[in-house]
Amino acid sequence: MFKDCHTDLEKNKYKTTKLLQKENDQWLKENDFEFYRVQKTGSFCDIFDLICRRVEIPETEGRFLHFIDHRYLFDTTRGYRFENITPDYGRIIKNGLDSLKYKDVQITNKFCEDYNHTIESVVLLIRRICEHEKQADNRHAGKRAEIFDNMISRPAGSLEEGLQRILFFHQIFWQIGQRLMGLGHLDILLIDLYKKDLEDGRLTRKDAGVLIGDFFEALHQYCWLKSNMLLGDTGQIIILGSRGREGGYVCNELTYLFIEATARKRLPDPKILLRVDRNTPRDLMETAIRCMQTGVGAPLLSNDDQVIPRLIAFGVQEEDARQYGVAACWEPLIPGKSISPNNMKSITYPKAMQAVWERKDIETFDTLEKWMQAFYAEVQKEVDEIIDIISEARFQYNPYLSVFMHDCFGRKQDVSCGGAVYNSYGLTTVGLSNAVNSILNLKDLVYDTQEYSLQEIKEILVNNFEGYDFLRERLKAAPNKYGMDVPEVMNLSNEILTRTSGMVQGFRNYMGGRLKIGASSPSYIDAAQEVMASLDGRKCGEAFGVHISSETNNGYTEIINFASKLDYNGNRFNGNVVDFMVAPGFITNNFDKMVSLIMAGIKIGFFQLQMNVIGSETLAEAKKYPERFPNLVVRVWGFSAYFRDLPEEYQNVLISRARQNERRN
Repeated sequence: MFKDCHTDLEKNKYKTTKLLQKENDQWLKENDFEFYRVQKTGSFCDIFDLICRRVEIPETEGRFLHFIDHRYLFDTTRGYRFENITPDYGRIIKNGLDSLKYKDVQITNKFCEDYNHTIESVVLLIRRICEHEKQADNRHAGKRAEIFDNMISRPAGSLEEGLQRILFFHQIFWQIGQRLMGLGHLDILLIDLYKKDLEDGRLTRKDAGVLIGDFFEALHQYCWLKSNMLLGDTGQIIILGSRGREGGYVCNELTYLFIEATARKRLPDPKILLRVDRNTPRDLMETAIRCMQTGVGAPLLSNDDQVIPRLIAFGVQEEDARQYGVAACWEPLIPGKSISPNNMKSITYPKAMQAVWERKDIETFDTLEKWMQAFYAEVQKEVDEIIDIISEARFQYNPYLSVFMHDCFGRKQDVSCGGAVYNSYGLTTVGLSNAVNSILNLKDLVYDTQEYSLQEIKEILVNNFEGYDFLRERLKAAPNKYGMDVPEVMNLSNEILTRTSGMVQGFRNYMGGRLKIGASSPSYIDAAQEVMASLDGRKCGEAFGVHISSETNNGYTEIINFASKLDYNGNRFNGNVVDFMVAPGFITNNFDKMVSLIMAGIKIGFFQLQMNVIGSETLAEAKKYPERFPNLVVRVWGFSAYFRDLPEEYQNVLISRARQNERRN
């Protein structure tokens, strides 16, 4: 039950938990029919209580106890489950569980009862663990029993205890089928415990580094089970760095220790996001770049100078905005206060372009303005379809999640009923670069030079450039392209985002939340599978452009300049990531320059940035001989993964982008 199922999942790298659920149902029917019956017909509290009573507690030799009994995964078919959110683990670091419960005189509705019942079920599981550890025969068991017993009525008393609490309460989310759960600001949350350990002589800085490394290994242990769409896509993101009340940049020794542990362990999961601003210390940026240089794909950088003002303008209180984190990849939210599923759906611009080309009246678009009007009309249709779907979404009742979300306790409302402070949804957009480049080429070929008619272009695209390879190469080599800091490109990119922003402006969900959009999406491969060829030279089924990046040989500085001029105002802040491919030797030979470039980019105003540091030859060899590269890590979407675990189409995109980047250098 607790084996590593990596080999079993080689043929099923998508939706691993859904595959397990079918197996679990059959196992439950045969071995635990009571649980099977309750899961199908019982309330949340009934199921949760049985989970806490039934899960098997394994023998564990390591420092931390972290386990998931995948036979008892919660069936979440009763409603949408909350994903891409971050609980406030500070509530169980600074308090014992007993102090989080309602007093008898405070219980006025069923939610209060269920909330208390849920905590009592967790306490039951903790007592089971304590008894198990007292009987266990290993050197860590006695200390673990004490640490777990303290969870019931005392705040955490050490860094080790704080990390174990996070692991335990985090694992329960996965046990009940909660997906893509972030971990929050661990350097800020745990710094007082770390300082107290140093003062009392319980830890040295080196000891703390070892402790954090063990914590990472425990989090990574069930990567195969926690993965969402691809192995490694777990959403276990740790936020580092912050902004103080007076506006200054805040970091501490744990900030460095977490980044150093990431570089040392070189695990694809958990993920690290480093918040930065114009006052970030240079030595911290050097530490971050050295970590990226290992190829682990972390940390992702998020620019407070861009993100915080957008959150405030969107209606987030300034104090909350200063404490922002991100969802599973990069979408900003407020840990412990945002019930903000930020990947509800994707708006696919090339899909809207295809709909224009399929229209029978295409020859009536005798000006580019008319063609653009038709394009925006198709985008609006796509948005309307998405809104119709998400308007029907009703989220699963979840008192356990409510324990970790502010205002649920005071309002006496579950997260699914609007108990949290912020309740907005998020959409991503995909194929913006393909749309921009296609429209620029359309302007050139049809409306400026009149080399081709609209009907001729339509036939070329429908026939997937058959017999027109020369035109395809010309389109791909067009002088002005997405990612270039030129007015024509900037104006068109911002126009499309602005128009899309307006299309979702009036939306309100059933909890009163609004909609956000962003210029980054994880679906640049999947969404492209059925979309016809596009006028940027892309063939049918080929991947769309990746985030804010460029296929041209223009330098990193120009891409950063481009990103800094995109308009992130209004609701356009749901993730906007500059995505670099960098050859390892380039950083080695230009380390100081790379640090200076990133720090200058922060001041110029990029929103977010991530980096793949890998060479194309290494990737090509790893694809051909995966057994020789078992631990090769690459950055995918907004997470890292072992290259060997990726489907071939993802490997091919990375190889292609690496080769293109090497021509840049």
